Amino acid sequence: MKLIEKNTNKNGQKSNANCNQVILDHFWHLSGSSDDRRCRSVQIIVQNLAKQISNDQYNDLSYCLDRLIRGLTSTREFSRHGFCILLTELLQHFPQHTDITNVIKIAEKEFGHFKSDFDSELTIGWTLFISCLLKSKRITKSTDKEILSKLFETLFLIGCKKSYVEIIVCELMNNFYEVFSNDSDLFQEIVVDRLKNMDDHGNKLFKTYLMLLCFQKFQLSKEFIVKNVYKPNSKDFTNIIKLIKETSKFQPNIHPIIASFTALIKEIDNKNLDAYFTRLVEEIFKVDMVKTSLGFDIIPIMLENVSHHSQIKLILSSTFIRLLIQTLSNKQHPLNNAALVLCDRLKNYSLKIKDQTSFQIEFARCFIEKPGSINFDELSRSKLLSNILKNFSNDSIKEWISILMNLMMNQDNVAASDFYRVRCLQQMTHLLKCYTGDVKFLMKNCKFFLVFAYFNVDLLTKDLILDNDSGEKLKRFKYPISEKLRQQFKSSFQNVIVHLYALSSTVSTDSDSIVLKNKLAKQIEMLTQIKDFIMILIRDKKLELVDKQISMQKFREVLLEINKKFDSIKTDENKCQVFRLFYLHFLIESFENFSDLQAILPDFNECVIRAFSSENAKGKSNDPFWSDVFVDLLISLIIKSKSSKNIILMTFKYLVPFITPVGIQSLNEAFVDDGTIEFDAEDIDDEEDDDEEDENENNEMDTADQIEDSGDDDDDDDVLQDDNEPVDEEFKKDVLKALGSAAEHEDDSEEVLSDSEMFKLDESLAQVFRQKYGEKKRQAEKAAMIKSFKLRVLDLIKILIDHHPNFSVEMAFTILKNILNFLKSNHSSKNMIALNNKCQQLLQQISKTHLVLNENEKISKEEFENLLTTLLKLQCQCKNSDLQKSFIALTSWLLTLSRNCLSKNDVEFFNEHIERNLQLFFKASHNEIKPELFKTIIPQLHNEKLFFDSKFFEIINQLSLDNNVRPFKRCMALDLLEGILKRISDDQKIESRLIELSEKYLQELLETLKKSKQNEKNIIDLYIRILMVLDVFSLKISDNIKTDVLAAINLLPKDFRRKIDKKFINKLKTTESN
Repeated sequence: MKLIEKNTNKNGQKSNANCNQVILDHFWHLSGSSDDRRCRSVQIIVQNLAKQISNDQYNDLSYCLDRLIRGLTSTREFSRHGFCILLTELLQHFPQHTDITNVIKIAEKEFGHFKSDFDSELTIGWTLFISCLLKSKRITKSTDKEILSKLFETLFLIGCKKSYVEIIVCELMNNFYEVFSNDSDLFQEIVVDRLKNMDDHGNKLFKTYLMLLCFQKFQLSKEFIVKNVYKPNSKDFTNIIKLIKETSKFQPNIHPIIASFTALIKEIDNKNLDAYFTRLVEEIFKVDMVKTSLGFDIIPIMLENVSHHSQIKLILSSTFIRLLIQTLSNKQHPLNNAALVLCDRLKNYSLKIKDQTSFQIEFARCFIEKPGSINFDELSRSKLLSNILKNFSNDSIKEWISILMNLMMNQDNVAASDFYRVRCLQQMTHLLKCYTGDVKFLMKNCKFFLVFAYFNVDLLTKDLILDNDSGEKLKRFKYPISEKLRQQFKSSFQNVIVHLYALSSTVSTDSDSIVLKNKLAKQIEMLTQIKDFIMILIRDKKLELVDKQISMQKFREVLLEINKKFDSIKTDENKCQVFRLFYLHFLIESFENFSDLQAILPDFNECVIRAFSSENAKGKSNDPFWSDVFVDLLISLIIKSKSSKNIILMTFKYLVPFITPVGIQSLNEAFVDDGTIEFDAEDIDDEEDDDEEDENENNEMDTADQIEDSGDDDDDDDVLQDDNEPVDEEFKKDVLKALGSAAEHEDDSEEVLSDSEMFKLDESLAQVFRQKYGEKKRQAEKAAMIKSFKLRVLDLIKILIDHHPNFSVEMAFTILKNILNFLKSNHSSKNMIALNNKCQQLLQQISKTHLVLNENEKISKEEFENLLTTLLKLQCQCKNSDLQKSFIALTSWLLTLSRNCLSKNDVEFFNEHIERNLQLFFKASHNEIKPELFKTIIPQLHNEKLFFDSKFFEIINQLSLDNNVRPFKRCMALDLLEGILKRISDDQKIESRLIELSEKYLQELLETLKKSKQNEKNIIDLYIRILMVLDVFSLKISDNIKTDVLAAINLLPKDFRRKIDKKFINKLKTTESN
């Protein structure tokens, strides 16, 4: 291998290296900050060198090696990163052309033999060089012994003398030891004998690590360990802990000796591992060590080495848990960042032990026992405990819920807030929603929640069986249930039954109809078990509901009636199963919404009668169809509560096949008409914090609270005193009335009011102000409820579109008109973001349907045109990018549908509207319409007619070639043209027209290039993009103009020329050479 001599000029200065220019250029990129750029440069250099070598050319490999090794001492940007990668790649790819002995000589020439007084640059240079040798896998046990000894000695000296690279050297030593795998004799000769002869002075930490590594890799040097590190069965961990404490100087890096010590104790003295963990945790969290993150770093290492679940509690000691809560809860704490890193590592550990139930349980238990708490996440202001619980297996969930159950049931010292038991129940609910195992376990807990949510359990006359198979009975609380806990039981019951419902419907078959039928049967089977349990409860004559406003006798009568109606439906046809399912849901919903269920039950019973009546089958002209009446009932219920909403959304799909156009019209009217439902204050659903629409509801409620609070500000008095503002006379009268006799006296009156009189006066005034500003709050609440109602109606419409077997064009048009009319006035409203998003999803959903006009359907041309006009108008105004995408997709869908439903002549209105909006797109200064609309629609309009003969091309072409048009508008026209040309069909690309167009744009490109103006860079790019789309290189165009364009590009300033598309230039060069 020949080294290239460095060329110098007559003044002794370096001249350009005798090396391929491509390689030289990419050497500069190796120092850049971009990882991708560095990797690309490495790849290009390796490819060029490989090409040189394969062609037996004079190669630049020697120059590269010399420069790379020299550059390892460079501090310029990321040069060390790039040089290490490339040096490793060269050693790996060209083993026959890179002799290791010669490569090491280059390093010795550049750095010199390592000495303890080397500066940091030379030390790092040697370290990185050896790292490249090891990573390239060029150092093996067959390597010359002299080289192996030299490398080990160098690494040993660096590790002993230079602590700032000790961690890296430890890792390199680990890699170096692996070279001797299966050859312990060679390892003994090169490594162990040298270590045995080392002196006792110097870096004891590093030397101990090397000996531990010897024992770990080859079971060698045990006598050294017993003598200098640890004697088995001695329980004397003093020396180990002293060395571990020394590693704190390497923070935030973790010295590998910590893991080695733990592994050592586990291997040679496992029975004393508990004592080791206890002593280490005790020492590492002493007061003198809490300022370092060493303790937090050691915890995961110890956890990785536990052999029994009981050891976890020794590691996660009370001292550690207390410190963890302190550091996590205070962002200003110096260990806060280290604690956050530890949280991630603890979460990963909980995932690693997912299949070890005892480990998971013990691990989580440490965080809820003192000084931890069931409320650990709130205390620490983290999500550590919840993240650990998320990784629980089904078996772990069952055992953990049993633990929580006992904690909750047996607590006797209950605070007024009952926070502890409420938090236990919330955690149980969260885990049950994650549980995917035995449905019986979920059912048992669901029954447990139901009983304590709605019944006075103290009145039970006999033990209640929760699980018939195991005979498990209902346990009683040691301390009476508070109202807060009962409310949580209600929420838990509703959440778990939804999860149980979803889990019981996981059926997979080949046919969609069979899937739906099987799901329906499974869900009915599951809910029937709940129904049977409820029947057992209400047949106990002494049992009472917690809600005293509901008569138990009336409640019992209604539920027994529902049960009777349920049992009376015997057949298995889909219609019957749907009724059975709704009866079951109504029975469960009666606990939350009894008065409303009682009110609609007669109407629902009438629906059932009509569904099976032969007279209804024939049809009475004045009587609505049963399913349409049922839709109205569901609409009236959907806003009542979270549970009713969940029930309706889960079951509506089963009703959809029976809905007629009248029922669909009811849904549309419910969305359009704000007066469809009379809302009550309690209709607001505050429990759905994780639902998007309810988040927005809560935002509006916050706004309403702010309005109410503002009623107490001093500004309200200013309103009364400002002569320029209109005075609310009615309000003024109320204020004077509240003041009473006090209003008749001046400010300087000597009359003194007593405390009781002052309190009465304050209360009277507060009542007046609450009445005035409370109205604003009520209006805000009503607006929030209307929005929530509309969201849920849109959910029903989405289900209708997904599951209606005969979804028609007429249905789609009716839904679209209502949605688009709503968006006309609300697309820019910040308060309607959730509704707009839901509308956008529906528009996208409809645009993906493939509809055909049915025989009995009649959609006129005017209806198509009106819908298109509305769509285009919205696109001109709307700033929401997601809505714009849906509008474009819907416009394309409408064009396809109109071609299928109308004659060719009737579809001409599409051309007219798109042309008008295209002109508006270029002329109007404030127009939100997106160019993507024209790129999508124009090619579709001209899939038969020639685009180059169209009015669209005339408009775009004229603007793109007119120098008098502003550059911004020209760029818009060019961008449009490129997008359309990409999408038009091949049969439209007549060669003569392509040649004509290409010559025009080549000429325009040439003229623009000659100006050499940086501000026309965008226009040049767009010209080039269009020419690339036209494939100008394959067309029969004069080579002279191509040559002129290439020449003009070469004359551009270097910075400007680099920005030109290289693919275009390379293709031009190829064309010229041909």
